[in-house]
Amino acid sequence: MGMVNNETKKKKKYILRSGMAVVLAAGIGLSTIPSAVSAEQSIVSVHNWSQPQLKAPIVKPAWTLKVDSDNGWDKSLHGQAKAEDGKVFAFAGGKLVAVDAASGKKLWSYGNGNNLMPNMRYYNGAIIGLTKEGKAYSLNAKNGKQQWISSTAYGVVDSIVPIGDKAYLMQSSSKMTALELGSGKYLWTAEEPNSTGGSDSLMVADGVVIRSFIVQGALSSVQIDGFDDKTGKKLWGHFRQNMPLLIKDGLLYSVNDPYPFADDTADRSVKISIMNVKTGAVKGERVYSWKLPGEPPYTQSSGINGNAFLDGDDLYVFQGMVIAKYDFANYKLGAAPVKKYNAPYGDLVSLGRIHQGRMLFQNYNNGNLIGMKLENGQAVGWAGDNPVNQIDIYGSTIYTGQSDGMFHAFDVQSTKALFSVKTDTRNYGPTLKTGGNLIIQAEGKLIGIKLPAALK
Repeated sequence: MGMVNNETKKKKKYILRSGMAVVLAAGIGLSTIPSAVSAEQSIVSVHNWSQPQLKAPIVKPAWTLKVDSDNGWDKSLHGQAKAEDGKVFAFAGGKLVAVDAASGKKLWSYGNGNNLMPNMRYYNGAIIGLTKEGKAYSLNAKNGKQQWISSTAYGVVDSIVPIGDKAYLMQSSSKMTALELGSGKYLWTAEEPNSTGGSDSLMVADGVVIRSFIVQGALSSVQIDGFDDKTGKKLWGHFRQNMPLLIKDGLLYSVNDPYPFADDTADRSVKISIMNVKTGAVKGERVYSWKLPGEPPYTQSSGINGNAFLDGDDLYVFQGMVIAKYDFANYKLGAAPVKKYNAPYGDLVSLGRIHQGRMLFQNYNNGNLIGMKLENGQAVGWAGDNPVNQIDIYGSTIYTGQSDGMFHAFDVQSTKALFSVKTDTRNYGPTLKTGGNLIIQAEGKLIGIKLPAALK
């Protein structure tokens, strides 16, 4: 027993010493840890506020169609696809194809896969398009059969504008060529030699074709020209004049380009020139004047200044932070506005349109559409939850394509989100509609949506 007790005592001493060593070691280890540990800090940490996620029923596509997107898709969006008479026309595999708008079923195709420009228009049951060498062609939209193709190649053509019995080809920045729409026969070529940029804005009235150009003067500004619609001969040109607000009884009403304003005076005005459509002779002028509040200098950033547009007999003039409405049919020099509105707040540009009692603007930072109710001046919006790339309005519905790949439909009156579609794209062309079918023009594909009965 004595021997056992001695061994037991030795073991107990060893265990005790080992335990003390562990405790001491632990104590030493703890004493070497710094009292505070600092993680690496960022130089700047900023949290940006974002819109709450928009929640609306997700609608699944009825069909999708792969279309060409490697041919300057983003440069000719308005000519890439069209939807009319229950059909959708687009470019796929280098060919022009037609599909049923409800099912996406292919109906016909045209071209050899390598000879067409991705640019066309639908007009009176025909498709008017261009080959890569610049020949114009016309197809029967129902069956895709060629009706004619021009004998002449016109080189680079930016767009086609069919009006009346002619197809006008917009060539470069200064030229346009007119073809007979029924046969493709060449009629004439017109040119503005001083142009540094031409627009697709075109009007025909009283036998005169009116087109706008950018022309270099002391300052670059817009210019409108009048050309004889039979010969293409230039009849007149007016520098610093915008496309007509109205053409009536042989007279053309055009807003004068007001920029730049002098920043040392509060006096502002919009001038509307009245011209004879055929001769370009100036027959009169209307002046709508106002004064900006505050003290000089009066910078260009003090609201929207000098823009004007016509809606029926209502002329809306942007006067800084005020929008003034005038009776255009009963002009009197110095007459007060019929009504004034406080302009909606924000970085906005006017779209020059009124729809269902709302004046429309766009925020040029995030792309959102803003409306101002004409009855009370209240601002309304149809905001999604990400920057907007494309906006289209059909009837009582606003359609928006966002850069995050979500596409939304909103009710104009209530601003309520009606439905959403996942598109998986950042870029969109104009949204198309025919009958009860909506076609989302996404980069690389068309997405067919069957609209709810209430929206057809």
